[in-house]
Amino acid sequence: MDFLEPHGAWNKLPAGKNTPDDTNYGDWLIALFDYWYDTPRGKLPVRKFEEIIEHLFGGRGSLESFGIEPVNLMTIAADGAYESVDCVKAAHPAAEYLGMDVFHNSLDDVLTHPMISSRQTGLSALADKCVQCDLVHICGGGYFAHRYSPENGFRNPTIYCADYAKLIRHIDSRVKRTLKKNAVSHFAGAQN
Repeated sequence: MDFLEPHGAWNKLPAGKNTPDDTNYGDWLIALFDYWYDTPRGKLPVRKFEEIIEHLFGGRGSLESFGIEPVNLMTIAADGAYESVDCVKAAHPAAEYLGMDVFHNSLDDVLTHPMISSRQTGLSALADKCVQCDLVHICGGGYFAHRYSPENGFRNPTIYCADYAKLIRHIDSRVKRTLKKNAVSHFAGAQN
């Protein structure tokens, strides 16, 4: 299961987000996380929360919306056109269009296209604000489609930057408190 925010960009805020700095979605996700985290184990997996926890502890994620691992996705449309992933359609009309197809271009050609290669270069593809952020290895700048602005293209933080910062710090705090509590309980039990 996953909880997905509505598509939006810097020039077109998503529904329910009044300013880039508000944390309406972060607050909503924190409430969901707390409910999920406090539920007994064996619960339904939630990809977003598990991905954040994985990154917090130095692991590698599997979603393109977090972390700085290279994204290895592209779309081949029914007509044979190579496209960037479908989600970028939310940024602006024809954002997914690469101008390449299976009839005239090899996969190697596609891999050198800026829309594809920029998603495989990690930190160097991110906005300066992201690179300087202490959460960059967890957030990774956020979901590619949600970074768009007409001025900077996709070289912006996600429009959900404030939400994710609040959510990630909350998850980090909750998990570390649990680990500390369990370690103290274990140590106290070992001394008895």
